[in-house]
Amino acid sequence: MTMGLQSEDEKPLMDLRNENGKLPVLTLIILLVNTAVFVVCDLFLYQRLSEISHAVALNPVLFWEKKEYWRLFSAMFYHYGIEHLMSNMLMLLYLGGKLEHGIGTFRYFVLYFSSGIVAGLASVFYNGVVLSEHASLIFSAGASGAIFGLVGAAVSLAIRSDSRAYFLRKRDVPLFLFFILLASVGQKSVDHVAHLGGFLFGAFLGRMMHKAFLRRRCGGIG
Repeated sequence: MTMGLQSEDEKPLMDLRNENGKLPVLTLIILLVNTAVFVVCDLFLYQRLSEISHAVALNPVLFWEKKEYWRLFSAMFYHYGIEHLMSNMLMLLYLGGKLEHGIGTFRYFVLYFSSGIVAGLASVFYNGVVLSEHASLIFSAGASGAIFGLVGAAVSLAIRSDSRAYFLRKRDVPLFLFFILLASVGQKSVDHVAHLGGFLFGAFLGRMMHKAFLRRRCGGIG
């Protein structure tokens, strides 16, 4: 039997605790809220799913003409089926927990929700202008716009960091992005414009948060 310190590189990919044993509380809260919404809607209100989708999902006509701007937020917590929920929540656990530790809970809050909002804006603009003939029939929902913001921030931090950004090295970025694209491109009913909008805004915020990330990596406060 031997004893030794575990390096960051040796930690399991899904280890949610940081080196001080702290859990990513905000990430877990977001996951629980998304899961709770799905359970309530799909298990207890199954016969009213169409009504619920129309009430909370993002639609260009309802957004622009009816000024229902709150849908940018509500749509982030509603998912179309168990596969939709699981794929988003697994990515949230993998990326979100590590980023929350890396940049701090407040910055993570800003990153997640602002990326989700920008992704939603990109969606309603594209679907309302480019696909205007079908705009009234398009309803978008899910956490993936916000999660692609986390992807963008993770890539941005990895590119600008000399060392491993908690889970992603600079040299691994092309392969990481390849698998992300492989998981989404080619699937039907995927809002790629929302994903792109979230990714680009997340990458921008990741660049802005780089110094704070380095301070926290070196044990500083901020």
